[in-house]
Amino acid sequence: MCIRDSSSSVTLLTAAALGAAVGMSGGSIGITTAHELIHRKNKFMRGIGVLLLILCCYGHFRIEHIYGHHLNVATKEDPATARKGENFYFYFIRCVINSIRSSWSIEKNILERKNIATFSLQNRMIHYFVLEFLLLLIAYFVASINGLVFVIFHSFVSIILLELVNYIQHYGLERKKENGRYERFTDLHSWNSRHISANWSTFNLGLHAEHHQSASKPYPLLSQEEKAIVIEDFIQEHETLISYRGNDGEIDWESKNEINKKIRFFIEEKYPNVLSTRNIMWDSYETYLSPYDRYHFHTFIAGVKVKDISRMKYVNVRYHPDTQKVNSTYAWDEEVQDFIELD
Repeated sequence: MCIRDSSSSVTLLTAAALGAAVGMSGGSIGITTAHELIHRKNKFMRGIGVLLLILCCYGHFRIEHIYGHHLNVATKEDPATARKGENFYFYFIRCVINSIRSSWSIEKNILERKNIATFSLQNRMIHYFVLEFLLLLIAYFVASINGLVFVIFHSFVSIILLELVNYIQHYGLERKKENGRYERFTDLHSWNSRHISANWSTFNLGLHAEHHQSASKPYPLLSQEEKAIVIEDFIQEHETLISYRGNDGEIDWESKNEINKKIRFFIEEKYPNVLSTRNIMWDSYETYLSPYDRYHFHTFIAGVKVKDISRMKYVNVRYHPDTQKVNSTYAWDEEVQDFIELD
């Protein structure tokens, strides 16, 4: 499909690509700037921050971030805190949907406390939706369908980059709840980075723990002191955990025979009804590291011959490079005549 005028021809694909390219700067610079400005005490500065968010069709972020995220960070009530083991794609969908719902609920409660109707001209959520709709109308008026595609892709990429940062900054961290109240936010509830070049380009966004402890403090005043958990330490510790890796990042297969021997020995010891192990296949690698827990292991699938069973059965086993030990969460079930995973 191609839209033409008297001087140029721009395809929808080109409009989408341009929008995505601009969205890279919108997410890395525009929304990062907006985040800094919506925390300022000056109303004019906050207004510029909101305008930058509206240009990315994400105006409600101002309400959810200030009144929601900073209150509920590192809890399950916070849409922008990634759960342990949650992949980014699921997190992104959950976060975007729940952040809109949360920001509407927050604004509704604010208006009710002032005895103002939810559907009124003082509802900021309505302001943001109307301005974003006008942005789309202007884009369509200026460049027809290409304008809409440009804005949509620009906004989508910008929002992805924003939520990717949120995903990293609090991933797997959770405040404990005691006597019905969450513990006070500390350095242990935010991943931090003191990398100079990264912080120069993101308004010290890596110094995130102190930002949550003093949200209105301008970014140049955030302390460069080392915090309890920093992302560089996470990366370094993560790399030292992986002991059976070659230069290409894969398993050093010179150790394959040794690992297979350990797996065969484990299966013979744990499952007396297994007559022999026919073949062993590498399946996956899993790792996790946080201030509270750390582990990593390789999963192998072993094809085994079971007594009185004609067909080959398969069982998953885990090999732990740090301890060089094998274990499994599977047990033989006589009723179903197969290996089942234990809860």
